[in-house]
Amino acid sequence: MGDMRIFFVGGAFDDDGGKPSSCAAALSRAIQNRLPHENDKPKLVDEIKRENPTCLLVTSKRNLDERYDPLMLVARALRTKSNLLLEVTGSAPKYEFTLWDPLGNVFATRIGDLNVLADRIAARIMALRGMTRIRSRSVGPAIMLTDDPQTGRAEELWRFCSIIRAFGVKFHELIRADTGRFLGNASFRCEHGFPSMRYGNLILVSRRDVDKRDIGPEGLVAARGGFVDEVQYYGDAKPSVDTPIQLELYGLFPNARFMLHSHAYVLGAPFTGAVLPCGAVEEAQEVLRLFGGPGRVGLSAPNLRVNLRGHGSLVMAGNLGFLEETQYVARQIPENHGEE
Repeated sequence: MGDMRIFFVGGAFDDDGGKPSSCAAALSRAIQNRLPHENDKPKLVDEIKRENPTCLLVTSKRNLDERYDPLMLVARALRTKSNLLLEVTGSAPKYEFTLWDPLGNVFATRIGDLNVLADRIAARIMALRGMTRIRSRSVGPAIMLTDDPQTGRAEELWRFCSIIRAFGVKFHELIRADTGRFLGNASFRCEHGFPSMRYGNLILVSRRDVDKRDIGPEGLVAARGGFVDEVQYYGDAKPSVDTPIQLELYGLFPNARFMLHSHAYVLGAPFTGAVLPCGAVEEAQEVLRLFGGPGRVGLSAPNLRVNLRGHGSLVMAGNLGFLEETQYVARQIPENHGEE
């Protein structure tokens, strides 16, 4: 993670040459003084992630008249693939700054002191730099989902997809964010020759950015883990960014057969401690700390529900009935973590 680049973007970007922001420049210098090995590379914001897909991107949004509500700010962060977004409110010379992430978490609220703000931004950047992500790589053609008539796996698969579609409608209502992305994912552990024993250690996981309201077997990707630095999948469609987490959890909780992750909370479920972004492998250990220690439910429990703080929830189920009975509530946006 030591060579990860971090971009801080501020000012006006347009076809007339743009306009620099002295405030953004001052803040950028303050952050650079707190972080080693920073880089500055002029790029239009929509191109930065395409050119530097692994960089940490901090963008800003002027909201002086506060016409952009929290969901609009979250949608902008998602659309630009920003890791953090700095909302600018107030008026000159007393601008105020609120620090958002793409999940609707806030780590600084209406701060006017640039040094205090730089401390908060640097702290969150350092936290993000310390999190682990695992790449995915296609290793062969897509696996056809065949059925063994003696196991009835196809019937189970279609029921699984039906349940996910129904929850997809519910999540769309609860999240209420028109981001162009379909938040959350679902997976199914392959067992007893389905889809094929010769592949081994497979899960079927929703492909990246598929609309869960319409998902069917064609929206699932076969993937497998057990490798040091990658997830292997079959076909051209990439699996969900959370696939490494779910593969690790299937290994830790051997009796779980289905998983459903959403960006809503489960009613009455316990919470993890850390605020982690999508795809951070440390999320599996957060779940393990809740359920895997002495005196806890234990790794053998097939049915577990957990709220991922500042993120959403995860349901691990040994049977589809437990999955289907889960009750969800909306996350509060913003979710404030400014004092942590």
